[in-house]
Amino acid sequence: MRELTRMFLDAGLQPVHENCMNYGGLSWRHALKLLENVPGLKWVFDTANPVFNDDRSQPKPWPKQDPWEFYQHVKPFILHVHIKDARWNPAKNDADYTWPGEGDGAVRPIIKDLLASGYDGGFSIEPHMS
Repeated sequence: MRELTRMFLDAGLQPVHENCMNYGGLSWRHALKLLENVPGLKWVFDTANPVFNDDRSQPKPWPKQDPWEFYQHVKPFILHVHIKDARWNPAKNDADYTWPGEGDGAVRPIIKDLLASGYDGGFSIEPHMS
């Protein structure tokens, strides 16, 4: 990751990592470890991914992550936000996607906090709805 990030930065491109189904999505602790060990790497934060991802930094059975808590830890590194919302549905062992602001992704407080702190990065809507 360090080498890839250096190559991107040398080419004038900003590499980013998302809190999805990957190392940076295992927990906010994993995300910070990645950011601390890969100088220059920045973040794409998806508001709903913590809703349905296990917190792999906790003992089993892994609890789901808290979107606000995750956001607070990676906030200084965020360059882009995927707006998505969901609620965890244990009966189907999967997420039920909702309109932004109607799920457990803390969409409104996160966007409000970002804008209040001068965020000038990008937003995109990634609804996962039919």
